[in-house]
Amino acid sequence: MQDDRAQAEDGGTRIWGCSACATPTDRRNARTANLWGVFWLPVFAASVWLLKHYGEHSLAVCVGALLLGGLGMVPFVRAQLRFLREADELTRTLHFQAMGVAFGVGILAAVFGGFLGKILELATGSPVAAEKFHSLNPLLAMIVAFMVAIAVLMRRYSR
Repeated sequence: MQDDRAQAEDGGTRIWGCSACATPTDRRNARTANLWGVFWLPVFAASVWLLKHYGEHSLAVCVGALLLGGLGMVPFVRAQLRFLREADELTRTLHFQAMGVAFGVGILAAVFGGFLGKILELATGSPVAAEKFHSLNPLLAMIVAFMVAIAVLMRRYSR
């Protein structure tokens, strides 16, 4: 494990994080999960856009957007679970810790988003700015928190 990392560093290619320790199966499973995640994000954004612009007046649009967003997530979740099931203990621990951080940030964003939007409205006197802030989905905060937590944890444990 350390030999792979030292060999990669000696060859001029710096491998960042724990990827030097990952098996080819782990790298393939992670790549598959990431690709499904990249595929799902625009599908989710499209379903949110449909709900926002056409969902008020049509039950069919609401159901379609729900199915589009929900069913688009299924392959991503399956790939992520496969990655975690087949990963080593350290990788699993890192991802579970990052999921915990992301869940906490998502809860905070959902609970305090309205309060922060109201504070922004009172401070600026602009209800438009507050509405833009309040309309942010807590999922965005969760995704960013997960990515930052993974980067920090991988950097911490790779030393």
